[in-house]
Order: sequence, then structure tokens, then C-alpha cells
Amino acid sequence: MNGSVSFKSALQVIAKPFCALWLCALWLSVAQGLLAQQGSGFDNRFATTRAPEFNADIIAFKDDSTSATRLTLYTRISYNKLSFVKRDSAFYCFYEINASFVDKNGRLAHEELFIDTIRTTDYQRTIAKDIYHSNSFTFTLSPNTYTAHIKIIDLESRREYKDTRTLAVKNFSRVGVHLSTVMLVFTRFDSLTGKLEYYPNLSAAIIQDKTEPQLYYEVYVTDRALDSLYLNYNIVSKSYKDEVVDEYTRTFVSTGKKTRILDTLSMQKLKSGNYLLTISAFDKFTKQVYDKATLFFFTRVSGQAMFIRNLDEAIEQLEYIADGDEIDHIRSAKSQEEKLKRFNAFWARVDPTPDTPENELMMEYYGRIEFANQNFSSYFQGWKSDMGRVYIKYGPPDFIERQPFSMDSQPYEIWEYYQHNIRLIFVDTSGFGNYRLIRPEWDARNRIR
Repeated sequence: MNGSVSFKSALQVIAKPFCALWLCALWLSVAQGLLAQQGSGFDNRFATTRAPEFNADIIAFKDDSTSATRLTLYTRISYNKLSFVKRDSAFYCFYEINASFVDKNGRLAHEELFIDTIRTTDYQRTIAKDIYHSNSFTFTLSPNTYTAHIKIIDLESRREYKDTRTLAVKNFSRVGVHLSTVMLVFTRFDSLTGKLEYYPNLSAAIIQDKTEPQLYYEVYVTDRALDSLYLNYNIVSKSYKDEVVDEYTRTFVSTGKKTRILDTLSMQKLKSGNYLLTISAFDKFTKQVYDKATLFFFTRVSGQAMFIRNLDEAIEQLEYIADGDEIDHIRSAKSQEEKLKRFNAFWARVDPTPDTPENELMMEYYGRIEFANQNFSSYFQGWKSDMGRVYIKYGPPDFIERQPFSMDSQPYEIWEYYQHNIRLIFVDTSGFGNYRLIRPEWDARNRIR
């Protein structure tokens, strides 16, 4: 294991024996690389939730010269994901971006290939996690639904990073009102040109208590000016259940057939969480909706892990890894700032690599909670379920046996963990997906051999 924190010193911060066992099991799975495991290989639920290895976004705008739609592919990858080679007094990296677009019939509709070079004389930049190299290129596609396959290939190591997504390309040439893709953007004033420049926030992350986030999109009116056109902003929380948390309306001020809009996203009612913004262009009097555009984003408090939506909830979720006194100490803080400080101090004590910016144990723990909520929720949140608790503790099982509903038996799943020598049986006694562990983990009858 890397880092200066030993098993012994890490476990000393956990007072109760069962908490120590939870931490030990979690630590072991992080140390042995279970983040990359896919469970038994035939249950795709166990592709563990984690941050993407590179960021990409595809933005669609109306192309003024053709009936096709103009798209721009943006990519961003951190330097430490790429291999640098030293030549003379500098370090070089060569990587390839490959983007292919397949239509609904499985035919290749378009492909883009781009090779880029990074040069630096500073070795520390070559291993930096917080320094990124960005690229973008523009092309056109006919309106249709495509599957986009995006790959970044390190030409030195031949390591590939992949992203696949569905892309619906609108037909902007039809008569009516249309909205382009909505972009979450950073803005920057160029003192030389006197213009406000913007560039996409590809991470889709908004850090609270910072500058208010900016949105950019375009509105196309291809038949006539509409004095009664308004824009409705609807923000839905996507954390555990869909819930409208904010809604407001903007007056549309047309500048012609194409209107560029740079707007501020209201954050007054948003806490840490995942959200879906839907912008609708509608007629004020007839209430007719002409077009919609959506944007998924998430907000976090500065200093929190990626999957932490709410600090108070994250403290509650410590129950599998901390004892009651530890949790009470964090909860008793007089302010949210002090609460966050104590929360981060707890995780700093068990950080397996304290000399690096990321706390792998913390990210893995809350990544597993996120996965449990997405896959094991029924009557209550997935992290509180038996399956969720076991997954958070041990990670993806090495082998799974599944029995769906039949006339002779209730649905059940058997999870085996070879390293821990346990075989756990979950039964859906209600028929609604609430699988219960029939024997506690410490029961000797759970042993494989």
C-alpha cells in the first residue's frame, strides 16, 4: 500500500471493533484495486460508479450555410492520464481523439480523427491531476439520433479512454422556434479585444459559494418575430427522486433570426446535489411550447467529495465506518463550516495517500454509497439496504448467482467474496426488490469452505 498511513494507525481512529472491521475491509478493497473490478462479469450493475477518466461534451448549433446541424466536440483530459517522454530538455505527449457517430441502423455516419501534442519543460506538470489539456473541433451532421463513440488514445502507452452516449441531433432548418444545446460556461473578459469570452465547463460541476454559474445557448426564430415568446427554467433534483426545486421565467428579447443568450443560473434554492435543468421556449398567451433543451449538472460545497450531495447526510452515512462518538463530534459543530472541517479531519486521518490531493478511501466510500442508492433502493435509500450495506463494505462480489421470481421460490441472489471467504444470500421476501440478508455476515454458515 502506498502512503505513510499504516493499517494499525488507521484503525486506531475507530474505537468500536465492528467499525474497525468495516474500515479494514474497505481499505483492503481499495488497496487491491477493486475499483476496476466488474463483479462476476455478467452483472453490469457492478460497473462501479466513479468520476469519468476524461470530460467530453457535444454542443449543437444551427449551421447558417447548410441544412445540417453544426456540432462541436469538446474534450478535456488531465495530464496525469497521459504518458510523457523526455526529448532533449522538454517532455512531450502525443495523443489521439477519435469520435465516430453511428446511426440507428448501425451505419457509420461520421468520423473525426485528431492528433495533438503537448509540450512542457516542467516535469511536475506531466503528473499533475489538476492541469488539463483541452481540444475542440467542429463538424456537421444531418438531423437524426446517433450513438457517439469517443476515444482518447495515448499514443505512447496505447492506453485508451472511452465514452459512449446517445446524441439526438435536432433539425434547426424547420420553420418555428428552436433552442440550441445549453452550455454551462466559464466567462472571461479579454482586455485586448474588449469582448467577453466563454468556454464550456465540461465537468458540469458547480462549486457553491463561488461565482454564480453562467449558461450560454441560442434561440432560432425562423418564421417571424414573437413578441410573446418567453423562456421557462425548470430545475429538478435528480438525487434520489425527481422533485422540482425551482422554476422561473425569463422574457425573451429577440435580436433577429438567431439570438445569443448568456444568462446566470439561479442558485438560491439549490443545495449540494444532482440536477436537471429544462429550458422551454413557450408562448405567453397560448402556452404553446415550441422547443425544449436540457442540461444535467451537479453542485458541491468546496472541499466535499464528488458524490457528496449534502454534508449532513454524508455525516449520517459515516455509520458504517465511524463510531457514534466520532459522528456526534462532527454533528455537534456550531456552524456548517466547522462541521465540514471536522468531517474532513476524520477522513484525513484515514487517507491512504496523504501526500496526494485526493483521498481515495473517501472517494471510494461515497462512490459505493452512490452506487448503492442507484441500484438497491426500494422502500428506503439503497445505502441503508442489506445489499447496499454489503456492497459498501466489500465492493463488487466475485461471483453472483441470481434466481428470478418463480412459482416455487422467491427471488434471491447469492454473492460470494473469495478473499473474505463468505457466501451471502439475499432474498426478496416482498416481491418489490427489497432483498434481505437471511443471515448476518459474521455467521459461520456463510463461509465458502
